[in-house]
Amino acid sequence: MSFNQDDSKEIISAILAFDDTTKEQILKKTKGKQLVIKYNNKFRAYNANIKYSEKRIIISMSKKWEDISEEIKKGLFQLLILKVFRIKKKTKQIGLYYSFIKNLTKYSEGNENETPNKLLESFKRINKRFFHDLESMPKIKYGKQSFSVLGNYNYHTGTITISSIFMKIKEEDNFFLDFVMYHELLHKKLGFNSDSSRNIYHSKAFLKEEQKYDPEIERKLRLFISKRKKELEPLKKRIVL
Repeated sequence: MSFNQDDSKEIISAILAFDDTTKEQILKKTKGKQLVIKYNNKFRAYNANIKYSEKRIIISMSKKWEDISEEIKKGLFQLLILKVFRIKKKTKQIGLYYSFIKNLTKYSEGNENETPNKLLESFKRINKRFFHDLESMPKIKYGKQSFSVLGNYNYHTGTITISSIFMKIKEEDNFFLDFVMYHELLHKKLGFNSDSSRNIYHSKAFLKEEQKYDPEIERKLRLFISKRKKELEPLKKRIVL
């Protein structure tokens, strides 16, 4: 077993922490390649990625990772390496990494003054109806106009992003905005599960809780989206130069 003199000691440590079989697989695939870590400010919060070429394996990550426990970082390195080589494996360190991410924003709070009124009102309605006013308010903002991705919860930043198709909707359509808000708050509350190959964001427990909103919501939501497309399409045509 040999590494280059300039190889990242952190990546080496992560590779050596695998069981013997997995370690042998990884060592064969990384043989002769330089192992590099780059910390920079280009990434949001605790994001990271891996790039693989003929000569190098580069893991780039947010500077926020510099002060995090070595065992948690080791789990991140292992996860990225396994993904790039398409190997399915669980390790204790990967488990620590997932626990860190799940709890990273669990108690983070947004600022009411910085939250659009319609989104703030929706959060308050859902928090009262489903969470007994016990769920802390995350950062909530509008995103791009999308009819396919209506909302998103970012586990790294604790931010809920809602499609801008919900801006200036009629009072009666708050029903659909509230559902999207409920869906994203469930992600915040329940987190995600992990197996050896993927993260499971919509578990059976999640889907069971989601059904409490309205068992017919998917059918109703499709009708709303179709109607909203027709409402917004004329606006697009008017601004075309």
